[in-house]
Amino acid sequence: MFKHKFRTLVVIILLILSAYGIYSGYQSLSNTYFGKKNETALQNIDGVTDTASFNALLIGKDKSGLLTDAIMLVNVNKTEKTVKLLSIPRDTRVTVNGKKRKINSCYAAYGIDTLLSEVKELTSAPINYYAIIETGMLADIVDAFGGVEYEVERDMNYSDPSQDLYIDLKKGKQLLTGDMAEQYCRFRSYPMGDIERTEAQKRFFKALIEQKFKLKYVTSLKSVYDAVSKNLESNITFKDVLTNVSVMQMLSDGSQIEILQTPGSYNDMKKDGVSYYLILNENLEKLRSICQTHFDGTK
Repeated sequence: MFKHKFRTLVVIILLILSAYGIYSGYQSLSNTYFGKKNETALQNIDGVTDTASFNALLIGKDKSGLLTDAIMLVNVNKTEKTVKLLSIPRDTRVTVNGKKRKINSCYAAYGIDTLLSEVKELTSAPINYYAIIETGMLADIVDAFGGVEYEVERDMNYSDPSQDLYIDLKKGKQLLTGDMAEQYCRFRSYPMGDIERTEAQKRFFKALIEQKFKLKYVTSLKSVYDAVSKNLESNITFKDVLTNVSVMQMLSDGSQIEILQTPGSYNDMKKDGVSYYLILNENLEKLRSICQTHFDGTK
């Protein structure tokens, strides 16, 4: 299973990395692109028409490198100084070529362009940037920033050698190292399953942004860049980074970070034989209304 679901807001990290590049002259940032670039994905990428606001789709691969267990839409509005987060549940049912399937299988079956197309179909929101995140990133980033102060809501204990998964966290406020952050984000034993786990993960990343995306941590950004660039495929150019240098100051000043919910419900697994998250009818209208308001989308 995916080791670092919702492991980081990579696009925002890449944008604030420009501050380090400008102030210190870090030569590695002179590369044209951060990580690899998939040219075929560009047919479902929208140009940036409003430089004050943009959307990015963050896609996290599982350990096999095929399934996309993390799918998060992020909006950054530099004028309003807001960051909006919306996660698409991995079990969301979509129809591709007449066949029903989970959205997290689209990448393996058809490629990144189909996944982008399905997210746009669901949300009616433009996608300006995308980032496909490999495993092995969260721990490096958290450690590069010196850990994250966080209050773990409950004792977390779980062991699964087949997934190389060993979780042993105690309830309470503490400094989470990279390894501990991984454990927290991989914990699955919630009464509400993936929905509750997704909410916990988003709370963690909100804490990460609020604590660490500040000017005083600029000296840590080379280590963060190294952790990001080796595990990333994206269409973000160096010019994009330079254009959005103000994002670091925005976050440093205390931008509003809002976590939005994807309306829907799970099907009857016993009846259907497979677990799907359904976004249908009025819930689909609600989702598109949310995206129209917060992600520059249309209904």
